[in-house]
Amino acid sequence: MSPANGLRALRIALKRLDHNKNGLCDPVEFKYGLRAFGIDISEDESALLLKNFDPSRSGRLSVNEILHIIRGDSLNERRTGIVVAAYNSLDKSGNESVTIADLERGYDVSPNPEFVYKTKTGE
Repeated sequence: MSPANGLRALRIALKRLDHNKNGLCDPVEFKYGLRAFGIDISEDESALLLKNFDPSRSGRLSVNEILHIIRGDSLNERRTGIVVAAYNSLDKSGNESVTIADLERGYDVSPNPEFVYKTKTGE
């Protein structure tokens, strides 16, 4: 499994632990959710994870906080280049802002089956 797939799988697993669907997992959800994945941790280990993966000190774990900590604060040079290239390809007007108009100019609806079979318009 590539690192990107590992992070994607982690994000999916963490979202499944969020029984309240509020973007956060409390320590109990986290502990028993991990157990469902075959990972059994003690109360002390759960508290340690909460301490390290809750930088906002909310008492809950956030999927974004966990992924941010795992990825680190910065992208490597190659990933930064990819992000910049993707952003620049979306910014059709060149004004350093991606607008709906930019997206419309760059989107080709012709291969979309709903457009082909005239169940939806190009708009």
